[in-house]
Amino acid sequence: GVEIALGRLFDDKVFVPKDGEEYWCINEFYRVAQTSFFSSCIFDVVRKKLNICYRTKEEAERHLVEDTAKLKEYLKLDGE
Repeated sequence: GVEIALGRLFDDKVFVPKDGEEYWCINEFYRVAQTSFFSSCIFDVVRKKLNICYRTKEEAERHLVEDTAKLKEYLKLDGE
């Protein structure tokens, strides 16, 4: 219960990873994944721009559906 409450409390804060820092996200295959941020990687830049970078796996999982929609809209993909 406490972890969920704390997660919701901190969820509203945008996490902006720095170069080389690990973070959780929805990857290009629309799966929750941990990766390292690199400003030279287009996928990292897009996720940062859309504010869909997270400190924990649980945060990323809570946002899976909405972040997938954001990515598809940004990339103008229909999911096929």
